[in-house]
Amino acid sequence: MNSDARLYHAIFTGQPAVNLSPQPPAITRQPGAIATIVRVFNGLEYGRLSIHVMSRDEQGICLRSPIGLIPGAIYRLSLGSDPDNSTLIQTTAFRLRGDGTYDVGAREIANNLHSRAAA
Repeated sequence: MNSDARLYHAIFTGQPAVNLSPQPPAITRQPGAIATIVRVFNGLEYGRLSIHVMSRDEQGICLRSPIGLIPGAIYRLSLGSDPDNSTLIQTTAFRLRGDGTYDVGAREIANNLHSRAAA
């Protein structure tokens, strides 16, 4: 049985794959939805950063960012490529993760209709 067959067997039977040499993954995947944030300061937008939205509910938004974001700062969060699908958020906290990225907590402060008028 070749290594692909053993791996297939291990995945679908739950039995350990014997004699498989570990291989690094070809692509490192990040969980969450890809989004873009832009810093909003004095009505102007600065910078653009791709981030991952890990969770979003009535209590807040959890983001995964390659850099630490400023607590208390306002950002425009855009989901996908549609500029009409955006909201203003305010960051509340962040922490450095073991992999060098940051978990960022935020709260939604305005939906798209209000955020366009505020900008």
